[in-house]
Amino acid sequence: MLSRFVDSIIKEKYAVPDRIAKELQDSIVEIRMLPVSAVISKFNRFVRDLARQSGKMVRIDISGDDSTIDKTLVEALSDPLIYLVRNAIDHLQGRILISSSHAAEGADVSDRRA
Repeated sequence: MLSRFVDSIIKEKYAVPDRIAKELQDSIVEIRMLPVSAVISKFNRFVRDLARQSGKMVRIDISGDDSTIDKTLVEALSDPLIYLVRNAIDHLQGRILISSSHAAEGADVSDRRA
């Protein structure tokens, strides 16, 4: 009986700091989230310029750029996506599709060459 009483006092005493810590953590995570468009919006001009330089007819379609991901992932995705787009332009002519969507855990960014 005494242990239940002590447990309830401890829970009551630490409920407010726990709630504040959770709200703070949620706020920090929300601040770190950026739209995927921060990475893929620059590709319209990039594709147009590269296609012009290579003399190829290439179109880029971007969808799902309203998805959000952590700032670290935005920074990590930039160079690999540039490589994929540049490689696609070097080896094909047509359409490049970059899309993102929320998967079960995180965002899925893919390129499809059609």
